[in-house]
Amino acid sequence: MTAELDIAWRCSRRGEFYLKSWQDGMVVFNAADGHLQCLSPVYGQVFELLASGQVKSSFELASELLAESAAPEDVELVENALNALASSNLIERVTG
Repeated sequence: MTAELDIAWRCSRRGEFYLKSWQDGMVVFNAADGHLQCLSPVYGQVFELLASGQVKSSFELASELLAESAAPEDVELVENALNALASSNLIERVTG
């Protein structure tokens, strides 16, 4: 397991977001700033888990989404989603 996999993520402002899911993705409304974000199905699933209050690593998220042992490429996909969600200020890394 790499150091990157040990990093945990969370959505600390989850009460500010309203989610609407469809088969082909999710829309996130940020009540704090009035912005809408469109997320792909995978990114939406990752965000939904963290918005529910869970604090998880990319490996834990990949395993939960797949309900099995996650392959390295699955973890990489989740890490890409986490980095994109963090860039959009939807989630943050847990420090300490």
